Amino acid sequence: MSYTEQQSFDLKTLEQSFKSGTVTIIFESEKDIHTDIKKFHKLFSQQQNRPFFSILSTQNSFVPFLTVEDNLLMGLNRHRKQIQEILYQWLDLLHIDRKILTSDAKSMNEVVFIELQLIRSVLSQQTLLIMDALLDQISPSQIQGILPFIQTFAKTNNLAVAILTSDQNIVSCSYYDYCIEVPEEISN
Repeated sequence: MSYTEQQSFDLKTLEQSFKSGTVTIIFESEKDIHTDIKKFHKLFSQQQNRPFFSILSTQNSFVPFLTVEDNLLMGLNRHRKQIQEILYQWLDLLHIDRKILTSDAKSMNEVVFIELQLIRSVLSQQTLLIMDALLDQISPSQIQGILPFIQTFAKTNNLAVAILTSDQNIVSCSYYDYCIEVPEEISN
């Protein structure tokens, strides 16, 4: 799916294109991404039957003086032991050493940070994930490594994932279900 200048583009139309188990790439200019993140937040926050959504950001939102595990489990109301088991399963699946859980939140690389944010979204039972220019921060080889995981992750957990990007390398990958190219004059 690709929007052209003749077609109308608004966040309501975009929201309706999100389907569980899909990855949608939203390709636009870098300066428009942060504006659109604010629009997404406003749109989904105001809905009466809004989806449980999470915005995964390039900024490390982990509390620096807490361990990675404390950050991942913070605010979750379910039984801690049950959540830890799910967390350990995901860490094992991703081949992330469990020792990272006891380290401070600033000690991880970008790819592990992305993976941990995805895990947190499942632990907190999100249904829609919006990734700001998160993947624009990593190398093309890292993109090739993480996009297949994100696609499998979305399908396995029945999530809708929207990836906002200005990086042509991401658009040229085949690990997404939809790609929406937002013309600069429409996204303003």
